[in-house]
Amino acid sequence: MTMAKDRLDFIDRMKGIAILLVIVGHILQFNKIDGGTNNKLFGIIYSFHMPLFFILSGYVATFGRDRITGLSSFFKSIWRKAYTLLLPLFAWSLIARKYFFASDFQIIGVSDIFNTILNPDLWFLKVLFEIHVLFAIFCLLNYYLSRKGNIYIDLLTFFVILLLPIAGYFWIDTIFFQSLLLYILFFFFGSFLSRYQFLENFLLNNYVYALSLFVFLVFSAHWKFAGNLFDDVLKVVLSIAAFTVLLGITQKSNLPEWADAQMQQMGRESLSIYVMQFYLTNRISFFSWSTGLNQYILFVLVLTLSVLIAYICIFVHKIFEKSAILNLLFYGKRL
Repeated sequence: MTMAKDRLDFIDRMKGIAILLVIVGHILQFNKIDGGTNNKLFGIIYSFHMPLFFILSGYVATFGRDRITGLSSFFKSIWRKAYTLLLPLFAWSLIARKYFFASDFQIIGVSDIFNTILNPDLWFLKVLFEIHVLFAIFCLLNYYLSRKGNIYIDLLTFFVILLLPIAGYFWIDTIFFQSLLLYILFFFFGSFLSRYQFLENFLLNNYVYALSLFVFLVFSAHWKFAGNLFDDVLKVVLSIAAFTVLLGITQKSNLPEWADAQMQQMGRESLSIYVMQFYLTNRISFFSWSTGLNQYILFVLVLTLSVLIAYICIFVHKIFEKSAILNLLFYGKRL
């Protein structure tokens, strides 16, 4: 097995874990189990699971970094990300939400379009696209500054790029740009890990792994979903710690072959699971009885249901992909 394939396999495993945690978190939230967002299990999951996706997205994006060699490839890269991410965002937020999952027939209005642009349910796709635009600018600047690649030039360019969301934070919209600032840090963290092997090797060190596990176990239950600046800083620390632990587990541990195959499939299908699971989990109301249940038992029960939901999402994608047009519109796949 080649190193390249090993690296892709661990990414799929981590994406598989992350997408299942997304579903678990949504079931807890929408059923308001033990206070919903105040539930300890919910808080632990939300302290790191979405940053994990951004780290992995940055890691994978860096594989194609050297393809941007001028303005033509720059705009081509943005166009590719536009239909990969924005088409599913609008298709599921407007068409699926209004026609597939609505109890009554509803007309798509201008307000629906603006809500999808400004405050979508599938916010991850919107923020990821915005970060990919900034990453494309980063790649273009680096192409002109240092074509061979240099970590010091990369860091300098990154801080220049970071000035854009920082300016937006102070002068345009504090809440929106606060999220963009937070998640762009995770994305570029993944990008630097992918680009510079010594950084990944550092995280794979046994002492770093042990410290990361200790930090996560001690502090993850103290992060608050509706917290303050301290919780944002804690989220960064916990997310990097969780990523380091999962990096060690997915690269060094051997799952049974069948379990590994299923986990990787969920990772490869993480986009198709993500876009649909929201509209399934917010219709589940039969778990409200579990309030007060032991958290470990609750996690096992909700995780089992989450696996079932993931397979339903994959099955629906298999149906849609029989049509190239539907596969493009709802899943951003090329014609």
